[in-house]
Amino acid sequence: MFDDEVYEVTRDEFKGFMGQIKPSCFTYEKYNHGDTQEIKITSMDSTRHFATVKQSDEDIHYYIYEMPLDDERQAPQRVRQITLETKEEVQAFFNALNKIQKEEYTND
Repeated sequence: MFDDEVYEVTRDEFKGFMGQIKPSCFTYEKYNHGDTQEIKITSMDSTRHFATVKQSDEDIHYYIYEMPLDDERQAPQRVRQITLETKEEVQAFFNALNKIQKEEYTND
């Protein structure tokens, strides 16, 4: 068995990994081990263990074990992250977002 610590990833890395697997190509099982809940993600035929999420109280860990085959993959969705550091930047962002939404609403 592999050492879990070697394969531990962040939540964002885990989401990116899972976003690459076609929904029709994996299944998951939930297990309860006392105060720990585990979600094990495997291939549809249960021969390959892709990943696991382990949660106890407020503590969550994400692990990746095996990559999917090429025919089980899909292109990941693009993720954009914006960091706003001042009140003015936050206000300008929401003003721009409101303007875009108003334009889309009037074009419908």
